[in-house]
Amino acid sequence: MAIWQVDLKLAPKDKLNTKDSIENLEFSSLWSRYNISKDSIEEVGKVLKRTDSWSNDIVQLGDISSNVIELFFEEGNISEVTCRLDLRNLNIEIMDTILRFIWANDLAVIVDNRAYMEINR
Repeated sequence: MAIWQVDLKLAPKDKLNTKDSIENLEFSSLWSRYNISKDSIEEVGKVLKRTDSWSNDIVQLGDISSNVIELFFEEGNISEVTCRLDLRNLNIEIMDTILRFIWANDLAVIVDNRAYMEINR
């Protein structure tokens, strides 16, 4: 990761216990039986176009070396969702799209082992 990039993990708010250590979270268990809205994925895809990933188990929306949301799957179920922001190429449309994705799916943002539960509108 370059100095101008910020990596975030996204997790379902209602399954995240902020009293637990963020460092030791098992993200796949947080995503167990949790679904991402297909409409929200389609909305992100309008701005961050779906691109090929190195794995068939990853849905990649955007450019892996720039702004991207990745949905990781294990046995057909989501196991992790990450987001990379490229501060060189970030604009209001991309930020708004990512925020709408977070809100639509009631997600917390985890960065530097800190969970941010309320991302205000």
